Amino acid sequence: MNNSAQFEVNIDCLNNNINKLFNNFNDYKYKIADLRNNAFGMGIYVIKYIASNNFDYVFTTTLKDAIDLRKYSSDISILISKSVEEDYIYDAINNNVTLTVDSLEYLKLINSLELRDELKIHILINNGANLNGLNIDELISAIGIINENKYIKLEGIYTNITTYGIEDINYYQQITNFEKVLSNIDTSDLIIHANEPIMYHKKKDFINGVKFDVSMWGLVQNVNNTFSGTLKKKKIDSMFKSDSFKELSLDLDIVFAITAIVEKVIDVKKGSLIGRSYTATDDMKVAIINAGHKDGITKALKVVVVNQSICNVLTDDIDIMYITALDNVEIGDKVYLISDYNNIDSVLQNLKTNRYYLLSILNTNLKRVYINQNNEEELYY
Repeated sequence: MNNSAQFEVNIDCLNNNINKLFNNFNDYKYKIADLRNNAFGMGIYVIKYIASNNFDYVFTTTLKDAIDLRKYSSDISILISKSVEEDYIYDAINNNVTLTVDSLEYLKLINSLELRDELKIHILINNGANLNGLNIDELISAIGIINENKYIKLEGIYTNITTYGIEDINYYQQITNFEKVLSNIDTSDLIIHANEPIMYHKKKDFINGVKFDVSMWGLVQNVNNTFSGTLKKKKIDSMFKSDSFKELSLDLDIVFAITAIVEKVIDVKKGSLIGRSYTATDDMKVAIINAGHKDGITKALKVVVVNQSICNVLTDDIDIMYITALDNVEIGDKVYLISDYNNIDSVLQNLKTNRYYLLSILNTNLKRVYINQNNEEELYY
């Protein structure tokens, strides 16, 4: 059997989500698309569509990632989060890639090079929680070094917030630390940005850039609306008042789906062993799906959807899955393994994890299919 499993990205939903995000956060001057982790599973090729949405920057992890992105977009600005070894800094310059400076020592290394072309940098600030980046004194020293080197261009300063702060005060402590570090320098011509958790809070005046990561794909952090969660939120509201929560009405669509095709439908007798671990409790119809662990599908996946009907997953293996086949299930039918049909939140609950981990386990071996409103498909392997 050919492997029919694929990762589908709906470009129209993606564009709609980006428009909604831009409209909700139009008070930020700079919009940054976070495309780390293979664009959170969407595939590097998605930069082709991101670049057409007027983002000011894209954010990724390594120089290799940036060069891969550059193959599909020659113009968009790219910032990487990981330090680049000395011998490869010139490759960053040649590919117009902006580097993160996460220590004073790294900046001194860059300064010691015989640069002949401009190198753009963003400085990472240690807000007290991420344990990485420059502190107040180091930032002042760094500004002095940069001002003495005409080839080093400071374009931005950012920090990595480690909490959403929806039910605790850590977000505010980290933002306050970030603001304190910046208080002694002129930031008027710089991009000042934090990461996506700031979306859940009213804009701070000193921040002019916002990163969007998995919200572009339709996943947002769930707010705990239980009684205890509401009490915690009210406590934060009373403590921070104008700095606390903003009203969000994003109504985002799930952009992606993992699908496969029903390869076989078989009648199975009661007591028969199905796969490695399931014994039929009754006479039943079983459908075979050519997808499994190698595709990032875990045993936490309890149900799939075929013809808008829920089918139970009976058992699975490295490259195969057995599901209950309802009367309307036939060979060639499309199976939605992970999608908006079968409730992403329930998948997360079964995995006992968060949205970032879900997207990180989706195997890059799956072919990516990019689909527009005309059902035109563009494949990328």
